[in-house]
Amino acid sequence: MLMATGFLVLLAISVLCAFIAHWKVRRFWKATLVSAPAATLTFMLFSTVQAGFPDPFRPVALLYFSGFALLVSAQVGAGFVLARHRQRELA
Repeated sequence: MLMATGFLVLLAISVLCAFIAHWKVRRFWKATLVSAPAATLTFMLFSTVQAGFPDPFRPVALLYFSGFALLVSAQVGAGFVLARHRQRELA
């Protein structure tokens, strides 16, 4: 199945922002709530540069992108929580 390029870019940006946020910030929810808006704003900036003009549906898209980035950040953060817990167990 072929995925849209925009979705893949949003996914890559969300994963990258979540990874950086959860790596730098130790608290799960704080990192998640920092990562989601950062990923959304980064994607919106890239899409504006690529498209060249603002879309009238941008506020709705912003809401959907934020929700998606929040879910991705929570999943990446869960991996960090498990890895840190495992690291403490082994130490």
